[in-house]
Amino acid sequence: MEKKLNIVYESSLTNIVSVNPSFDLGVLKVAYTGLNRNNSFISEETFEKCIKTIYNCPVVCNYNRETDSIGSHDIEIVKDRNNSYKIINITQPVGIVPESAKYWWEDIIDDGVSHRYLCVEVLLWKRQEAYEHIKENKIVDHSMEIDVVNGAFTKEGYYNIDEFIFTAFCLLESAEPCFESSALHMFSVDEFQEQYNSMIKKLKELAVQNQSSFEVDINNNNKKGENVLSEEIKNSILKEFKLALTDIDFEITNEMSEEEFRLKLEEFNKNEPTPDTAIENKPEIVLFSATYRQKREALSNALESSVVKDANGNLVSETYYWVEDFDDTYVFVEKDVWTENDYNSFYGRFSYTFDAATLKATITSEFEEMVNVWLTVEENQKLQEERANYELVKTEFNEYKLSYSTPNSEVERLQKFEKDSIDEKYKTSVTEVFSRFEKQLNSVAEYEELKTNYSGIAIDAIEEKCFAMLGKKNANFSAKPKETIVKLPIDHKDAENEDPYGGILANKYNQ
Repeated sequence: MEKKLNIVYESSLTNIVSVNPSFDLGVLKVAYTGLNRNNSFISEETFEKCIKTIYNCPVVCNYNRETDSIGSHDIEIVKDRNNSYKIINITQPVGIVPESAKYWWEDIIDDGVSHRYLCVEVLLWKRQEAYEHIKENKIVDHSMEIDVVNGAFTKEGYYNIDEFIFTAFCLLESAEPCFESSALHMFSVDEFQEQYNSMIKKLKELAVQNQSSFEVDINNNNKKGENVLSEEIKNSILKEFKLALTDIDFEITNEMSEEEFRLKLEEFNKNEPTPDTAIENKPEIVLFSATYRQKREALSNALESSVVKDANGNLVSETYYWVEDFDDTYVFVEKDVWTENDYNSFYGRFSYTFDAATLKATITSEFEEMVNVWLTVEENQKLQEERANYELVKTEFNEYKLSYSTPNSEVERLQKFEKDSIDEKYKTSVTEVFSRFEKQLNSVAEYEELKTNYSGIAIDAIEEKCFAMLGKKNANFSAKPKETIVKLPIDHKDAENEDPYGGILANKYNQ
């Protein structure tokens, strides 16, 4: 099937690319509604329900520089250090669906069959090696990757997906996409401007050729020569008059000019009831909170990125924030920090305030780092049960403390009773030890000193000291005995030959 590059709108991401030339623009034709070639079914309502998960999803591919080609949902089976095998993706990120991206629906014919496609804007990262290949081809097939949250097989035999999470958009050339026209359409700002100028030129030529029937010209004028009321101007004037579309009671036509709209609003204000009668006569206007998309966009705008350069203009670091989710108090973000030699990603949150009237968010705290944990349904259920059990035990304990708490005076009385009991037992034990040594040591000065100052000394240590004193007192060191001289008769005649060892040495050495 031949695919054509079809750019019919001005991208909301043009300003990002203008400020940061390391990115380029593109459009993803993501998927179509209904039954697809994988025998699964996703309704438009399901896509809309899950669209919030499309933001910050990466565009990935596996680029082969040797063949200058892009693979598919490529994986590798590797053995880890525990000799276990695991599957890893070998695709690399080449782009992203930013939080400020627009999405819309287009009706496209696939082989004679009309399909309703979800389309979304993307940013392509020029620093990635695959970028030049994508830029040269301009259109590359892709297949969305999702995690199914809820779904079931129908009696017709297909799988109905009721809830899912976008996880990635994988570019592919070695496989065919499930959705026939699902592809990335890439264009640069220069190409867009060139095509836009060409379109304006053709419109001017058409206007000259059909002067009489051409009601609205390319300068945004109506057939009276007045400025046509654009959506931006209309909202600006309403804000100026402090009104909303739900307030006014007249129709805004396509041919209405800015001047006519102002006159209508002035007339409407004149006919408004006075403050005294407004409550009685004016129907109640129900004010709804800002839509999810408006609030998300406001938070994204409030999170200011940071680009730091040195004195020579060289890039030192870049810091960007991507909104992951938010509640009424916190916005949860991914913080990406690039430096010349490193890249780090952190998860965390900021507190914020939101003005529903101006649709403006304001960050009110410093970045607080958090831990982002993925849990299965079963793991999450177990965690919630454990938290509930902890809270129950905590509540019961607090109730117990309130119901059975002991007054401080009673606690002090019990503590004093315990101390007195221990002191009394100690004194009794010391007395018993001294009674055993009293007769033997009653005249020893060291013993008398110990009896007076034993406080704080363990019973065993007191007993050891007493035994040492007793041993010192009874020790008996004998004097050196006098030398006794024993005189023995000696026969001088046989003295020379006498062997004092009874002939043992003679027998040994005279052999």
